[in-house]
Amino acid sequence: MTRSASLPVPTLAILAGLLLTGCTSDGDTTPPPTTDAAPTPTAAPSTPTATPEPTPAPEPTEPSATPTGDPAAALTCDALLSDEERSRPLPEGVTLLDDYQQKVEEENSPLRLFFRFGGLACLWGYERTDNVDVRAYSPLTEAQAAEARAELEARGFAPTAEGADTVYREPAGNVLGYDEAYVITPDAWYYGLHQEWRDRVRAELID
Repeated sequence: MTRSASLPVPTLAILAGLLLTGCTSDGDTTPPPTTDAAPTPTAAPSTPTATPEPTPAPEPTEPSATPTGDPAAALTCDALLSDEERSRPLPEGVTLLDDYQQKVEEENSPLRLFFRFGGLACLWGYERTDNVDVRAYSPLTEAQAAEARAELEARGFAPTAEGADTVYREPAGNVLGYDEAYVITPDAWYYGLHQEWRDRVRAELID
């Protein structure tokens, strides 16, 4: 009795090869032809394995540099003070309001445009009083100047030409008695409560 056993696939392949090359027909005694050299075995084609290429890491994005030559590039509230004012401490009880930008945005004041145009507005004063000093400055493009003019005129500020500049004041004057004015020049504008300060801005930040 012959016991059958399952053979692994490689063994079956070897046996099949031997049957194809080693068996002859009955009665055939002709020896198989010989060659001077054994044939070079042909390697079975192999399926190339693709080696995944490493994904290049994204290059770091360089932060955009602040344009040089911009008058407002490094503008701070200190820049709106005179040398004398910067050389001495603020009077006792006077502080610089930290959230003034938020305040003018909430009030929808024309001063909010100074921040939007790349400048700033600053308020110094005593807490919970009207004894304050407000100063503002920013560069202007032609389109921004047109927007600023429209905003001021819509609020009743009357324009007065002073050379190449246009000065805007409220017709009734400031209710607190300040000499409040917005001054629009060909390439900038500024705001202040006192003529002396506006003259200094004109001389130091614009001319």
